[in-house]
Amino acid sequence: RDGEAPRGLGREVTSEIFEQGDISHEAGARAALADFRYEGWDVGDLPEWDFSDYTPGFLWSCLAIRHGIDLWDASRKP
Repeated sequence: RDGEAPRGLGREVTSEIFEQGDISHEAGARAALADFRYEGWDVGDLPEWDFSDYTPGFLWSCLAIRHGIDLWDASRKP
């Protein structure tokens, strides 16, 4: 998006969407995002968002986390 995100946006997203929103299903996630506003900022073109697939970056992050856990587990074995 064009422009700068307002200071405190991340904290507000965590509170309003992740902690209070019903994001366990697509309809709830879309509703939470559509209703979200913070100091004049909103999520933008929500209808164009694809909730049906994971991004490559997300999948790589999951693999890295799993690899880190495996390394930790291996280091803890006698």
